[in-house]
Amino acid sequence: MSNQILCMTLGTAICARGSACTSSELDPSCATQFVKGCCTTATCGESSGSVYMSQLDQCSTEIASFDCDQLGLGHLPAACPAPGGH
Repeated sequence: MSNQILCMTLGTAICARGSACTSSELDPSCATQFVKGCCTTATCGESSGSVYMSQLDQCSTEIASFDCDQLGLGHLPAACPAPGGH
């Protein structure tokens, strides 16, 4: 899987949770903006290393109920991988 897929999947889950946490409408550009901060033109096409779809699915599931304060501090559930497999 590429870093772009990883970043878009994480961004979609994080944006949805952020919207729920703030009781606001989901900003349609949120996930796209997340991807721009998550990987660059040079790195988005690179492999995300040893990250598998099942791990990413688990991460997205955990983000959906993750503590809003922790998310606001930039923290993610332990199940969530970092781009590049690091």
